[in-house]
Amino acid sequence: CVPMACGASGGLPRGRHGAPRRAHPCAGPTRTHHGGAKKTPSGSGRMQGGDAVRSRGMAMATAESGDGAPAVPVSELQRVSLAAAVKGSEVVWDALDKPVKSLATKSRSADIVTETDRNVEAVVREAIATEFPGHAILGEEGGLVAGDGESEYLWCVDPLDGTTNFAHGYPSFAVSVGVLHRGRAAAGSVVEFTGGSHCWSSREFTAGSGSGAFCNGERISVSATDQVDQALLVSGFGYNHDAFWELNLQFYKHFTDVSRGV
Repeated sequence: CVPMACGASGGLPRGRHGAPRRAHPCAGPTRTHHGGAKKTPSGSGRMQGGDAVRSRGMAMATAESGDGAPAVPVSELQRVSLAAAVKGSEVVWDALDKPVKSLATKSRSADIVTETDRNVEAVVREAIATEFPGHAILGEEGGLVAGDGESEYLWCVDPLDGTTNFAHGYPSFAVSVGVLHRGRAAAGSVVEFTGGSHCWSSREFTAGSGSGAFCNGERISVSATDQVDQALLVSGFGYNHDAFWELNLQFYKHFTDVSRGV
């Protein structure tokens, strides 16, 4: 997940169409801290998501496809993944602080899906297919659409990563779009929602193979912390309460004891 690599974020929170969003008074500056330096917003003259990424010299893919034709440049895959994620985030913005529609469950009661999940996925699929009509697309809700059946590219879409949080108004969910080339990760983007009820904001993450990771156009990296006893760890628990559930609880206890917290 791209946000997990964010050691220090910069830039203005993003609103609709990738434009800088004026933060709600209760939101405050956007910051993250994982043991490294902090950065706060540095002005309103920042270029919009895709332009900012391209302006920083993103690497171009040099691999060839199976028929000898040049592969799609990584920078282009990043541009499309971010544009698709931003379009999907528009659907989420329209649903915030409103009653959740068509709430249903999948594998168990905690594994839920909403109308927003499906609507976001439809928008993201359309954005990708418009740019790359032959590419295959795999969505969490709609399954696999094979494109022309011969593409070496597979787009993977989680339209609302954190549906349970979204349904409860908890500020930890995102629109996630990634693409594989011949089964290897090539590029991806995430629009993450932050803030909370009536003071929402968002930030844009993007990354590409060989070109690094960015948050709101600023290069980011993991922290320099390499000792567990000096680290704050982040984890989660899956929906399946099987044998691994007990093992996860044991891991949780262990790492709570040896780290600064989980």
